[in-house]
Amino acid sequence: MKKKVKIITDCVCDLSNDFLQSQEVDVVRFYLTLDSGRFMDGYEISVSNVIEHYEDNKTKIVSNVPSPKEYAQIYREQLKTSETVIHYTISSLISDSYKLAHEGRDLLGEEASKVYIVNSLTLSSGIAFLILQACDMRKRGYDAEAIVKASQTLISKVNVSFVAKNADYLAINGRVSSL
Repeated sequence: MKKKVKIITDCVCDLSNDFLQSQEVDVVRFYLTLDSGRFMDGYEISVSNVIEHYEDNKTKIVSNVPSPKEYAQIYREQLKTSETVIHYTISSLISDSYKLAHEGRDLLGEEASKVYIVNSLTLSSGIAFLILQACDMRKRGYDAEAIVKASQTLISKVNVSFVAKNADYLAINGRVSSL
């Protein structure tokens, strides 16, 4: 028997692998390209590896989201065991994840209506907060439409702040201007 709702999220959600596994939340991995090669984030390379590489080399690290075909494959796999899929993406204002996820969903044909893509308009712990709410609602028996509607309401109330050690990494990767 298929599960009613499957929740998936981009790898930038800042929830532990143990938590994600315990809540049956799957992760869409991004790719990181360093001068030494291309690696799947959180699978082939860790945050500490990325920081170490940057501190040693001071070179740009490029992140790439999956292609539309890869997103379509991810959704097809999820729909084998679930009636519906909700995918929480990093903000469309800082990544192409939301856009390419939509393009991937469009490749599904009739099954596209079973995949809901939520533009979190945030990152890291902001996405985590949305995932926590979605998991709680799923556990209480809500369907995908109700969960997505509640998430859309919550998005406008979620704010994320962080403090970087310095802006060097953000500047070299084009996330802030270098003054």
